[in-house]
This record gives sequence, C-alpha cells and structure tokens, in this order.
Amino acid sequence: MAIVASWRTWILVMCCLYPTSIVSTSRKPNHKTSWNSSTRGDITIGFLAGYSHMKVVLGALPLALEAINRNPNILPNHRLRFKARDIGVREGDYRAQPIKFMTQMRDDDVIAFLGPDEGCTSEALVAAAWNMPMISYKCTDTAVSNKSVFHSFARTLAPASKVSKSVIALLTAFDWRKFSIIAGGRPEWGSEVAQAIRALALTENLTVMNYREISDYIPIQSTLQNMQKIVDETYETTRIYVFVGEHIAMVDFVRCLQNRRLLETGDYIVISVDDEIYDPTRRLNIMERVSSTAIKICMGWEKVEWEPLSCLEIL
Repeated sequence: MAIVASWRTWILVMCCLYPTSIVSTSRKPNHKTSWNSSTRGDITIGFLAGYSHMKVVLGALPLALEAINRNPNILPNHRLRFKARDIGVREGDYRAQPIKFMTQMRDDDVIAFLGPDEGCTSEALVAAAWNMPMISYKCTDTAVSNKSVFHSFARTLAPASKVSKSVIALLTAFDWRKFSIIAGGRPEWGSEVAQAIRALALTENLTVMNYREISDYIPIQSTLQNMQKIVDETYETTRIYVFVGEHIAMVDFVRCLQNRRLLETGDYIVISVDDEIYDPTRRLNIMERVSSTAIKICMGWEKVEWEPLSCLEIL
C-alpha cells in the first residue's frame, strides 16, 4: 500500500519537474543538457537517497517513471530516465558525497534532481547556483524555504516549522499544557520536527515533560523492550504523548501503552504526526480497537465495528 502511494506521488513530482526543467536549461543555452519540448529524446533525472532506509521510495520511483512513459499525453516526444546514487547515512551537519554525485550527474546530462532524503540545505544551495531544479521528498530543513536564495528548490513535505505550529495549535486549543515527545532519531523520521515542536512549546509556555528518541527502529525484541521501557519511565508524568516518527514504531508504541492498559480509561492520548496526504475517502493508517485486547490497522476496509483508541493522527 505504501509503495502505491509513493509512486503516485512521484508521478506528480516528475510532471512538475518537466516545465521547470525547460525554463532552467533554456537560461543556459550553451550547457550540453539544453533541450526543448519539441525535440525527441530522453530526459534524465538524478535521484539522491540513502538506500538503507529508503527502500519503499527506491521501489516506487521506477514504477512512476514507467507510468509516465506509458502515457503519451504527459511527456510527448520524450522518455524519462533516472540515474540513482546512494548518498549513505548522514553522520554530521555537512557531507560532500551528495554534492560530488550531483556534479557527476550534471556532467552526465542530468537536468534535475530528486532528493536528498535527510538534510538538503547544502545540496539545494548548489542546485540553485547551477540553476537546476531540485525536489526533495523527505527534507524538513527550514532554511530552504527562503526562495530568494533557494529559488530552484521545492519539496513535497512541509518544513519542520510549519508542522510544529500545527501540533502546538492543537495542544493549546485543548489547553493541554504538558506533554511528552517521542521521536525517531533521524531527521527523515522526525527528529527535526520534534526539535521544532520542543522549541515552539517553550515560546508558548508549554512544558515538555519527557523527550525520548528512538534510533533506527526495527520491530525486534530488543527495540520493543526499549519502547516498553520508555512507556514505563514516562507514563506517570505524562498524559499527552506527541509521537513523531515511523508509522510502524508508532503502532508498537501504542501497543506498549496497551500493555499497561493506559488507553482504556481516556486518561491518555497519543498525537501522531504523519506526512501522508490526507484522503477522506480512505481510512489509511488509522488505529482502531477491534476488541479489548487487539489492535488492528484499518487498511481501507469499508465496514468495521470498532471503538476508537485514544489516538489522534495529524496529516
């Protein structure tokens, strides 16, 4: 289900790149990647991602290209191709490898970039200097919102500053003045959004009772035990949990709360931040209680008898 949603998103992204690329390359008539919409030929897109944690996106991209290439009305006279590079895991604030790959791609007739998935400020600045389009699908860096500098950059995910405003607005609307944050350890899994929520809470006089990070979440025994430990250590000082991270980790976090039967009385609530585009016709990723002991994720079923858990998802 996730891969279907991802390749549909990629179709929209690459269709947006098409007219932008014409404008970009037309400003540099001497660049060897110059082309126009009336000539036939391949259009090559550069794809930058950390392969170890972006497997769904990696699978969705070829499907999206195939769907576009099969439709003669989307890109007439042209065929999309892509060149992918594994930029690895981001270890610090800056990294040279993605920019090295971008330089190689530009010299190999790539006319636009998709990615990167974690921090994107340096890469977006280089793309702007080259006047080449870049669309990121997972970057929440706030700096790249400055279009006077990053004029060739766009993204499909809201910056951390905007996501944090939605969460804080919800908390203040219900007068929930104290809460705990559970976050994924990597930027693409929510750490930057969680930090933005934490900072904005301070300015709005809200109290963060606990802040815990879950690094490289894999649903195995050791990580499940760590998740349960987080619940055991925080539930006495917490009534409102804000969860920012992978959906699979959120599901297991709710299960850990259920192990202590904390969601049965209405005294606790989990607010989950999800970057999926909301579709009211499909009940995807909504947690539902099917019985007093079982939790089921509703995957588009039309009729299910259920009682809502104390969960709220922000899309």
